[in-house]
Amino acid sequence: MIDPYKNYKNMSINTMTKGEQLVLLFDKAVQRMVAANVLLDENKINEAEILINKTVDIFNYLMVCLDRDYDISSDLMTMYSFINGELLKGKIKKDKSYIEGVLPIVKELRDTWAEAEKIARINK
Repeated sequence: MIDPYKNYKNMSINTMTKGEQLVLLFDKAVQRMVAANVLLDENKINEAEILINKTVDIFNYLMVCLDRDYDISSDLMTMYSFINGELLKGKIKKDKSYIEGVLPIVKELRDTWAEAEKIARINK
């Protein structure tokens, strides 16, 4: 039996622009980072590690997808790699301060990509 919610979700993602998909990935990263911090506070280490791993996967995906033809790609690669490093330190040390340290960067990147998507839509 087809799950109507899953079908709707897939249709929504498939009809998004690349910019909208990018913003969605950042939204998920922020959501998971915040939730991981709460879980670390509650000493639910395994659940927090799962969310951190999923967030690391997002940034790994973003690094793989970077178009190296643009100068900014090198800077983004460095930033995404730094974020992943901090997330992994937080996971290994079970210390949310590492996640909190990069959360503002991730939020700012999300907002920047959202603004760029908005401008791209206007200019089309």
